[in-house]
Amino acid sequence: MRKPTQDATIARKLRDAGAIILGKANLGEFANWVTLGNPNGWSSLGGRVKNAYTSTPTTIGDPSGSSSGSGVAASMAFAAATIGTETSGSILGPPTPAATPASRRQWASSSRNGILPLSPSFDVPGPITRNITDAAYILKAIAGPDPTIR
Repeated sequence: MRKPTQDATIARKLRDAGAIILGKANLGEFANWVTLGNPNGWSSLGGRVKNAYTSTPTTIGDPSGSSSGSGVAASMAFAAATIGTETSGSILGPPTPAATPASRRQWASSSRNGILPLSPSFDVPGPITRNITDAAYILKAIAGPDPTIR
């Protein structure tokens, strides 16, 4: 796997605010639009993310949207906060089974620099956390214009 040469703008903003980046989470590729039968949370690199909070026979381990690794990591307290990207339920879906707070940002309220979107016209980053206070801190840290985009 190739290491990026620079941080995404929101990663830099989080570091500047004192956050410690623990790692990258697995995710459903291309907002789960690889194939029509593609299971939620599947990627060719990391396999399928499983959610510990789903327990019906038809949805065992279903992590919901494409930000599945971030949603599961936050709900299991592997990190105080994670970042997902919202296309169509990608941030809001994964935390739902664990009642974990998440926030879908307004389109231009934080930078999308360094994010590979399915749709550049409406994909946005946002936090998934274990409580509302942490979500507010993350939102404050990543908000604002991107000086790298002119």
